[in-house]
Amino acid sequence: MNCLLISVFAVVTTAFTSVEYESEFKAFLTTYNKVYEGDELTYRFGIFKASMDEVTRHNEANNEWIKGINEFSDLTEAEFSRIYLGYIHRPRKLSIEPVVEVDAPTEDIDWRGKGALTPIKNQGQCGSCWAFSATGGLEGAQFVSAGKIQSLSEQTLVDCSGSYGNKGCNGGLMDNAFKYVKAKGIAGETAYPYTGKDGSCKQYTSVQGCSSFTDVTGGSSGLAKALGGQPISVAVDASKWSSYKSGVFSCSGRPSLDHGVLLVASFDDYWVIKNSWGPSWGMKGFIQLSKTKDCGVTQDPSYPTV
Repeated sequence: MNCLLISVFAVVTTAFTSVEYESEFKAFLTTYNKVYEGDELTYRFGIFKASMDEVTRHNEANNEWIKGINEFSDLTEAEFSRIYLGYIHRPRKLSIEPVVEVDAPTEDIDWRGKGALTPIKNQGQCGSCWAFSATGGLEGAQFVSAGKIQSLSEQTLVDCSGSYGNKGCNGGLMDNAFKYVKAKGIAGETAYPYTGKDGSCKQYTSVQGCSSFTDVTGGSSGLAKALGGQPISVAVDASKWSSYKSGVFSCSGRPSLDHGVLLVASFDDYWVIKNSWGPSWGMKGFIQLSKTKDCGVTQDPSYPTV
């Protein structure tokens, strides 16, 4: 362990002992394969220490959701938002696709375990959440239509859909992705693998199309009804999600949409979201959202038809 880091452990008095902080930070670096040196190591340790303190404080307060240490625990809130969030707000007045107004279903809806979802994916340090949300919607539509599923290529959308309004790792919109796939199709994951960075568009053979897409209206009832037909691409305010581990998460204040995800289940009091931050985050890659403080999940939902 770097001697500079050890000296920091020795002089800082906090809720944990220096040995406990050192042990946890060593385990964190190993688990997430992170390597820092010199001043950067000291800086990241300071953030990690604060994360440990905040996780403990939050969990001891008996909140409805639990915080935990994960791969984002050495990032500031601003760094996390800049790297991992990338949703561009939908221009509502320009929406030309049909909308639906419907009543809420009375039964629970859950697409997990039915074959409609590919395994949890990881967008890495690229603001391509919108692409993962879009492929999730397309994969779910494929399952509903054909009874089978193929993992689709987010990198196709990152590299190729710029002329449709998307900005690769700097953000995008699911509706723009659906427009691109409607015009150009999309490659399979294996044929056009994800790199986690912007690239030039490569020639590919399309394995999936999109005949149309629908912007869902009607609030919670309209969204739940649409979810009965297939998984739904949604936008949320995920600015406070970085340390989520389990439980029902509630957003506070007015949500500001900044992240694209996939809505996969609805229960009496909460939604279930499939995220794109890997299976070690949250509930094996999923998060439960309160229906009363839902982080804006009902504001910009849409789904494709294939």
